[in-house]
Amino acid sequence: SYRCSRAVVERAQTWMPLLEPAPLAEQGEVIDDLPLAATLARLTHEDAILCRQTAPLVTVAYGMIARGRACRILGREIGDGLVNLIEQQKAKGIDRLVAKLAVFKEREMAKFIARGEETRAEGVADRVDCIMVVIDALAETERSVPSLIAKIRSLFEDDKKGIKQTMLTLCTQHKSKGKEWPTVAILRPDLNPSKAARLEWQ
Repeated sequence: SYRCSRAVVERAQTWMPLLEPAPLAEQGEVIDDLPLAATLARLTHEDAILCRQTAPLVTVAYGMIARGRACRILGREIGDGLVNLIEQQKAKGIDRLVAKLAVFKEREMAKFIARGEETRAEGVADRVDCIMVVIDALAETERSVPSLIAKIRSLFEDDKKGIKQTMLTLCTQHKSKGKEWPTVAILRPDLNPSKAARLEWQ
């Protein structure tokens, strides 16, 4: 690995024994079980927080915004997918949207689980949970579907000129592939591996 420090590679060897650090790799360090507040205090705008699912990232983002710290969630297509899901419900008002999303989540998860596609069922739950986190964060004066969509679009950004220099990046593990940051924090490591994993390779 030419991306990871020796300490990170040593940890990764627990699962992938053939992985080796690059000859000139820095030592680096791995810190376990650091509380979120302490983690955020250590991270700069050049670093990233990764999570297997999107909903926990949205929760952290709103907590940071409330404390006046700028952040963005990498993945414009994730935001677009959430907006599409909202628009598909054709709901008039937030309360109706919440009810429709609950029915959608239950129906789609049951369908995928019946097919043995637990990973897709998990994805449905994550998308609906993300929308619910944003709804819960809406002020009383913002409780409309257009305001909800605007909030979601403002949260999810991909790399644009200038943004990298000013905002801490929050990112799903899938979206992080091929990217690198000086320091990376893993949010909710208990989500790894997926609860939907059934086979040894998964």
